[in-house]
Amino acid sequence: MNNRMDLPSFRGGFSLESRELNVSLFKFPEDGAPNTVVVRIVNYSEHTGNGQLTCPDTIVSAFETDLLEQPLRESKYRDNLLTCVLSPYEIKTYRVTLKV
Repeated sequence: MNNRMDLPSFRGGFSLESRELNVSLFKFPEDGAPNTVVVRIVNYSEHTGNGQLTCPDTIVSAFETDLLEQPLRESKYRDNLLTCVLSPYEIKTYRVTLKV
C-alpha cells in the first residue's frame, strides 16, 4: 500500500506568505519518505526575502537540503509554519515532514 497522499490534494494545503519569495518546486522526496514533501523556494528580488510556508498539518521536522535532498541544517518552524529567509537571488530547498 502506498502511504503517500495524492500530490494535488496534499499540495492544496500549503501556502507561502511573502512579497519576495516564490515556490519553484513542490514534490515528494526521492527516498519515498511518508508524509514528507520537498519544497524549493526562490528569491527573485534584490532584497532579502522573508516568508512563512503554511503547511496543512503540524511540522514534525524541517531541514534545508542540498539539490540531492541531503540535509544541510535544521530549519526554523513552529506548529505548521516554516520560516524562510533568503538572500537576494538565493534558492533554498526544504524537506518538510508532517504529522498526518
